[in-house]
Amino acid sequence: MDAISLLYFSPTRTTQRILDAIGEGLGAARCNTQDLTFAPLAPPLPAGQLLLVGVPVYGGRIPEIVYERLADLDGQGMPTVAVVLYGNRAYEDALRELADLLSAKGCQLVAAGAFIGEHSYSTAAHPTAAHRPDAADLAQARDFGRQLAQRWQSGQLATPTLPGQYPYKERKPASGIVPQTDGDRCLRCLACVAVCPTGAISADEPGQTDSTLCIGCAACIKACDLGARAYQDPAMQALSARLSSNCQARLEPELFI
Repeated sequence: MDAISLLYFSPTRTTQRILDAIGEGLGAARCNTQDLTFAPLAPPLPAGQLLLVGVPVYGGRIPEIVYERLADLDGQGMPTVAVVLYGNRAYEDALRELADLLSAKGCQLVAAGAFIGEHSYSTAAHPTAAHRPDAADLAQARDFGRQLAQRWQSGQLATPTLPGQYPYKERKPASGIVPQTDGDRCLRCLACVAVCPTGAISADEPGQTDSTLCIGCAACIKACDLGARAYQDPAMQALSARLSSNCQARLEPELFI
């Protein structure tokens, strides 16, 4: 395979790690990568390449901001692989939704995958899929890439049938609950500002989070080495505990090729 293109929205870098591993397995000579976490797609994409698009799953759907980030995508019939990453609970309609979005943009879906990463609301006290994707997940992602390369070379790639329903699962309204900052721990290093995909945290007031912009990705929490940021709201803490209790059984990636 001469070249591939990777597009990903990945606030906590878990989706990026999976797409990078798939790309390694594909073994392409060149890789055109665009990180959509902080900026929309900058078209055009190189023609004639295999396109991989990866996004996380939030509540069984793809994040609404993904539609904005891919607004200018022109698939031009590019063979495309849709990838979602979820926190060991369920991906529900997200993979179907991403595939539908890509098809509407003119992409030709030829494969898809649902992988597992550490849940956004996983904490040390209440872990859910902690440290995933792990070595086994990344090995499966690389093997998926190798399978794709073999199918590409043999001309055997075809549109797969994906799980999920349409109309998609209804999105829950935003709760307005945002991560809070422990002023005694915060050193104003601005790591949280650097990783926020929506600019909900300003450099002038890093202890505050704009609830109208926050998408609940928890990137700021995971980026804070001092543990200064956390969901302190009792409802969010209870949700984290429920997820940890109910989602302990290890789920494995699902591949559609």
